[in-house]
Amino acid sequence: MGQGGKKKNYAMQSKKNTRAAKKDNTLLIVIVSVVVIALIAFAIILFTRNSGNNTNNATISPTSTTSNTSATPPKITPSQKTTSTPAGSGDIKSVKVARVLIQTSIGDIEVDLRPDLMPITVDNFIKMVRAGYLNGLTFHRVEDWLIQGGDPTLSGKAEPDWTIKLETNPSLNHIRGAIGMARTDVEDSANSQFYIVKKDQRSIDGRYAIFGNVTRGMNVVDSIVQGDTIISVTEIK
Repeated sequence: MGQGGKKKNYAMQSKKNTRAAKKDNTLLIVIVSVVVIALIAFAIILFTRNSGNNTNNATISPTSTTSNTSATPPKITPSQKTTSTPAGSGDIKSVKVARVLIQTSIGDIEVDLRPDLMPITVDNFIKMVRAGYLNGLTFHRVEDWLIQGGDPTLSGKAEPDWTIKLETNPSLNHIRGAIGMARTDVEDSANSQFYIVKKDQRSIDGRYAIFGNVTRGMNVVDSIVQGDTIISVTEIK
């Protein structure tokens, strides 16, 4: 074979080698790209799963409870004035225990009040009872740990034209069956709205006025739903 033929064969072989190298490089690039994409997809899936697990652990932790930190305080959201101030006085400060009967649309609740420990708060409540102020109102707020009523507007946003001073007593706490007075963020702002505790909420002890406890009818308290009526509240002599 002549020199020209050798050169021609060498050139052809070089082109074949170049094409083969290009194919190899292309294949390598494709493989690397596929691997990179697969790694990115795996990382995204792993991150998503971890995020979901973290969220679930934060909201459905088997050791967490809804008793203290998650409870919304028995607040009043003032938005409008009402002027139906109960007249007269409760006049029960010399009595150790005053008893009232709360008749609701689904049953009766008996409550012992403690004027010996909470004279201002109990006087205010008995004043409303004697004036018939609470009759016909509803339980406008019901949660897993309380029922709340006593708003003449039936909205939870009433602001009657009287308030009472905040009282607390270390022997009266937010335990199941306790009755207390709701208020705004201002301490001395309680008026007509009251609540009954269904589950212990000791984290808010000392912030709201607990002034008695249910002695009969907690099954009724547990069954109250939003909108149930307070037919009447009367004293038990």
